[in-house]
Amino acid sequence: MAYNTLQDELLKTGHYVGLRFSDGWFFAHVLETEYLELRPWIPYNQDGERGQLGPQEAGAPQENVIEDVTGRDLVVPRENERELMFQTFMGISPSRLQIFPYFGRNSRPNLAGGAEPGKNQVPIDGYDSPYNNPTRQSEVIGVNNMSDLSVQPYNPTSQYVEPRLSFHVNKFKFAAIENTDLMRAFIEGQKNFRDNIVGLGAREQEQEPAPGWVQSNFGDIIYTTEEILEFTGESPRSASDRGGD
Repeated sequence: MAYNTLQDELLKTGHYVGLRFSDGWFFAHVLETEYLELRPWIPYNQDGERGQLGPQEAGAPQENVIEDVTGRDLVVPRENERELMFQTFMGISPSRLQIFPYFGRNSRPNLAGGAEPGKNQVPIDGYDSPYNNPTRQSEVIGVNNMSDLSVQPYNPTSQYVEPRLSFHVNKFKFAAIENTDLMRAFIEGQKNFRDNIVGLGAREQEQEPAPGWVQSNFGDIIYTTEEILEFTGESPRSASDRGGD
């Protein structure tokens, strides 16, 4: 049976992506890309050390520390990287290790799988997203000033395990899409694009709003699904902002 590999899931030059913020869609065209990996990334245990987890033991929540050895964030671009988006995948080892991701939430998950407000948070394990070939289940696409991805590891087994994560980061330059006919083609399924809800595992009310700089620069082309489906031609907002050209 055929299945997608990580290489199949990486966005490439010419692809399209739609970030679903709470205030609407931000569509972009992928330009040039750069790929990097960080492995192994060892989460902290409850003693504040990177190392083993005991049987049925949870690690410490890893808050805003998904970075490489130089302190460079692997999920959210820096202030001077606003021309970039980061597409990040997380691989998990050993296979039974569970990772509770939380992103754009008001409350961290817990080992019962609950996260308030909103529906239960479902962990990802190494079967869902293998260490050497992570899958879409662990995908996060980020722009500057978005909330960082945070994770909490949990060992559900009766043995000691050393949790290991791999991060596979696809950095790409992007061009914002203004054409509302193209936006409508995305929404109606006539044109392929990568649909990414901003807020990992979130319900609608848990989605993140677009960062302030995105609103300032692109707010006139961020529309809700309903607005896009109502368009019959070019958006009046787009035309007026270009002087009616």
